[in-house]
Amino acid sequence: MANKRLLLIDDNEDNRTLVKFALETNPDWVVLTAANRVEGIAKAESTRPDVILLDFIMPDLDGLTVYEILKNNLFTCSIPVVFITAMTQTMVLDRLETTLAEGIITKPFDVVNLDSQITKICHWDLATDDFAVKRRSHP
Repeated sequence: MANKRLLLIDDNEDNRTLVKFALETNPDWVVLTAANRVEGIAKAESTRPDVILLDFIMPDLDGLTVYEILKNNLFTCSIPVVFITAMTQTMVLDRLETTLAEGIITKPFDVVNLDSQITKICHWDLATDDFAVKRRSHP
């Protein structure tokens, strides 16, 4: 598999460290991190990662607002976004499902299988190195 670049936007330093450690044990992943929306949007614009893992709850702006900013930005609108959240209430998950985000990963997540979970959500075909993201269908 060719290197995949993931940008994690999460205000929690422990979460950033855990995701970086979990993915970078596999040499095919490069993890960039951002602690807030401003840093995250700037890094997304400048680095154009293959996928953005976006925390839903952040102190300055919630993940949905950051998602809308990313999707309305010419430089970041085509980057797939996967929400990561500890919120498991049906109302919150339903709200996230109404976006065009690729998917949702709930915390606590399985660090051993995080890379395969992201790969599956993004529909990347590892056998052919075809990393084109196939949009999930929405009702």
